[in-house]
Amino acid sequence: MKRYGWLVALLFSLQMSAQRVVRFSSVEEFTQEFIELIKLTKEDKVLFTDSLLPSIQYAIDEEMQEHWITLCNNMLRKRIKEPTLWEELFRITEHLSTYEEYGTLEKVLKHLNSFVASNPSARSKDYISKLYVNIIKRAFY
Repeated sequence: MKRYGWLVALLFSLQMSAQRVVRFSSVEEFTQEFIELIKLTKEDKVLFTDSLLPSIQYAIDEEMQEHWITLCNNMLRKRIKEPTLWEELFRITEHLSTYEEYGTLEKVLKHLNSFVASNPSARSKDYISKLYVNIIKRAFY
């Protein structure tokens, strides 16, 4: 009986140690880490590397870097890895940085951080998609 208990404990510990934690480390490394962490089709890879990732590098200034990395890591923790959702987040970020009053993006990032951290993955995905529709497409319900 003791042997089986130890065997079960050993199997669980091996499984837990085999899981790899993935996270973004900094805005400077974000482009490379994003390409490695998010599975992209060829078309998506071109879109992200040529357009969206450079615009994010430009949009996120020094004061917002911590909020941005925290938000992205929270999304990874929730296993949000769909390229379309990341595209929506990037477009929201770019739009707020370019067209809204300075400081608005930081407030939105803080809000999204708290929302994603405290809600299930499905609800977070839905919320970001609705923000995208409201802010970018300007389609209000």
